[in-house]
Amino acid sequence: MKRVTAIIVMLLLMLTASVSVGGTAFDESDILTVCNSSGLYRVAVNGKTLQIERELPTSFYDEWELRYPIASVNVFGDKVVALCNDFTNEKLVVCVYDTRTGSPDSFAIPHYTYAYQSDYYCDGNELLIQDDEIPSIIYRYSVSGRLIDSHEWSGASVRLLSGYDGELYILCGGKLYRYQNGSYLQLNGSGISAPARFVSKDVLTDCSGTLYRIDGDTLREVLRTGTSGFCPAALIGDTLYYAEGDCIYRYDRIDEIRTDYYPAEMDVSCLYSCGGVLYGIPDNDLTTTVPIPTDAFLPCSAELPPVSAALTSDLYRVDPVNQRITRIPSPTTFAQFKKHLTFSGLTASLYRGEKQVQSGNVGTAMTLKLSGEDSWYYELSVIGDITGEGNVNSRDVGELMDYFLGNIRFDGVYTDAADLSDDGRVDMLDLALLCRMTQ
Repeated sequence: MKRVTAIIVMLLLMLTASVSVGGTAFDESDILTVCNSSGLYRVAVNGKTLQIERELPTSFYDEWELRYPIASVNVFGDKVVALCNDFTNEKLVVCVYDTRTGSPDSFAIPHYTYAYQSDYYCDGNELLIQDDEIPSIIYRYSVSGRLIDSHEWSGASVRLLSGYDGELYILCGGKLYRYQNGSYLQLNGSGISAPARFVSKDVLTDCSGTLYRIDGDTLREVLRTGTSGFCPAALIGDTLYYAEGDCIYRYDRIDEIRTDYYPAEMDVSCLYSCGGVLYGIPDNDLTTTVPIPTDAFLPCSAELPPVSAALTSDLYRVDPVNQRITRIPSPTTFAQFKKHLTFSGLTASLYRGEKQVQSGNVGTAMTLKLSGEDSWYYELSVIGDITGEGNVNSRDVGELMDYFLGNIRFDGVYTDAADLSDDGRVDMLDLALLCRMTQ
């Protein structure tokens, strides 16, 4: 019965678009913000209308009215690509807007529709798209709509990453691959978590807030920041700037040291460099770009206020900025939980709401309190435990199905718990993994 219900939910989701639509004006829920070497782009969708704005390095704005409702949109280099489903003729229409020339173009792939949040990449010459049912398969199509070939990645789910200069990389099983002329070159060196994205030509960040550098055919870890998820970062020369909450740090890649910092007085969601100038985008206003004065940074020897306790884990993911501990396996007792934490000189206590819990399983949305001279609070997220009961059962499956159907909404640690695949999004793969856990 569970499998039948899951299939019904999947069919319903295939009828929905993957990009939210709303009013004609830009607002947070409608905007896709992308930074790459071509510029700082904001793209909004309103039904069949595509609004394209580039703020830097030169201003640009245009609207493009498409024939079919837009299912998904992204920016690859200087190309804005929209996927539209022509259900009547059973074909996928790929619309490509070249911001250099201002010229729109399109091509169609017969007997194919974009079902959900499959990854894809298009440079105007070919389209690579992930199979919506088997996420380990990538199809490659020409602009004539012909299937060139397909590639299967040993049963593992893959992510397609657009490089800072518009090139394509593949992330699979913690390894990064460079795509070139139909072949995939594996980079040596560090493993990397999914999802990830580029912040400069050779620097990228993964979902754990770690920054990496591509050096030829090798991927090297630069530093681990205190950011949960993508770390906002930008590169000017050999100096790397990155943000943790409302503080921007300057990191010298040559000497491998954090030199100084700037109190931005805003939560920074994105950093971008243009013409040697650093810009920041506030987390609460995606339509605003703020110049960051690089001559106003303070030495890191100056005292910084403590943002978290000295807490680490050999098993869980600790986010000191958002005060969360995630990727806790289910079930985990409080005693087991503490064994994988290091918090020297502090006392740990567990709370469900206002009530202290002495034993039993830890659950999603419980709070860990660390007490010393000061007190710190961390919200917990248990993998698959969407109900917060401390285990995984059919009620969690029901909650996730209701989420997909739009009957309920959740965020924060509940989203972390529902992302079983740890790829930064909640989709049908997570539902399949959750159903498997409850069998």
